[in-house]
Amino acid sequence: MPIARDWTAELDQAVRDMRAAGATWDRIARRVGCSRWAASKRGEVLGAEKVQAPACETPAAWSREEAGAEPLPPFHPIAAAVLAQVTR
Repeated sequence: MPIARDWTAELDQAVRDMRAAGATWDRIARRVGCSRWAASKRGEVLGAEKVQAPACETPAAWSREEAGAEPLPPFHPIAAAVLAQVTR
């Protein structure tokens, strides 16, 4: 059975500050020495802000054709790398 955590004012402030700076619960947990779950629950108790993930920029063109470039030939190294990355 896990040992109860004694949350100090210093640890509470670290949770608030790190979360306000955009740190993940994993990073906060490593800093304060507890599990991710315990850090997130403590943040919930403290009213730590929920951090929005940064918005992804939409590329100007979704395909090479839209960008005015010729399509890549079959088995091109770039196409192979993209396929390998997507199918993982």
